[in-house]
Amino acid sequence: MAIPPSYLPRDYSGAYCDTEKNWNDGPNLKGFPKLAYTMNVTSTTDLIAKQLVCSSFAASALTSGALGAPLLGSQALIDAYLCHCCLVACAKCTGSLGLTDLSSSNLQSTISGKMSDLTGATSASNLFSPSGANGQVFSNMWEEATKYFNQVCLPDCSTNFATMNETYNTSGKSRSYTYSMSPDEGLYYAWTALKTGAPPQIQDVINSSFTFMALPLSLCPYTASKCVPMPGVEFKEVANGYCSFEMAAEVMNGVGSAASTAFASLGGEAFTANSVETFGNWVGDFMRSIGAFIVVAVCSFVIALIFMVLLRFMLGYCVWFAVWMVMLILAGAGGLSFSRGSQCQGESLLSTAQQMSSAVVVASSTA
Repeated sequence: MAIPPSYLPRDYSGAYCDTEKNWNDGPNLKGFPKLAYTMNVTSTTDLIAKQLVCSSFAASALTSGALGAPLLGSQALIDAYLCHCCLVACAKCTGSLGLTDLSSSNLQSTISGKMSDLTGATSASNLFSPSGANGQVFSNMWEEATKYFNQVCLPDCSTNFATMNETYNTSGKSRSYTYSMSPDEGLYYAWTALKTGAPPQIQDVINSSFTFMALPLSLCPYTASKCVPMPGVEFKEVANGYCSFEMAAEVMNGVGSAASTAFASLGGEAFTANSVETFGNWVGDFMRSIGAFIVVAVCSFVIALIFMVLLRFMLGYCVWFAVWMVMLILAGAGGLSFSRGSQCQGESLLSTAQQMSSAVVVASSTA
């Protein structure tokens, strides 16, 4: 039985799956009926990128000029960098970021190892294993799955990282996406400076390790950044076009079936909970906007009080003004109606009124 349009799954932007024309000139998703999940590259990669940017090796290149002139060209940029990395005490930080420091000797191996697991260059079991290069980051992410995954419409629930590799191997069709910090990220200027002017160890790892393979347009009708599959994550269809998480066989073999089942279950529960609003959500929304409520309430009270005071002293004037305006409107409407009744063909209403006024004046003067 066909699913009514209003009950079709909706992607991260609110567009309906398997729908040709979406609201606000949204994407054409006809032929993509299943709601599945791809990696949120920004959320998954930011922590690794920050470990690189905030390392002592990068800091020396950015701020001190130990390796030449400081890459950050002004003291304001240096101060902002130190604050966003929590390398100095500032209002933004309540403590350090808790990232392992990197030096010139281990920066390349550490960052490339973490990114190899994340981009799928190594076994997917390494990504979710506490003993892997990323530690427990990706085994502990499932309760916040809405942060680390994008909801996208795909042709079926079997489209995943393995599908991308098979498509590339058979047809050579795939896309790539290179991570870059968002311009509104506080460390964006530091990241950009390191990409172009850092020591070779840093430039090499940035230019070689932060590129992801993405699903082709034939399988994922979005920009490449929204079509990067998560290694080791598969899906199964639940109902009505929705897919749920499953872990690949190599992940189950690496971390165990119990842990794999827990990962998939927590991920599904995170998205289910995110789609349901509760009284607590409403109270939270009210608390976040309580300042606006207070301002509106005070302004409304002041405006109402001023209106009542003015009304007390000006009520008589308002009443007589209204009476005279009604009289003028009635007189004007009557005059226009009288002129209209005497209007000749081809004459405008204004010229007719002028002629009648002249006739009245002449008649009164000769009477």
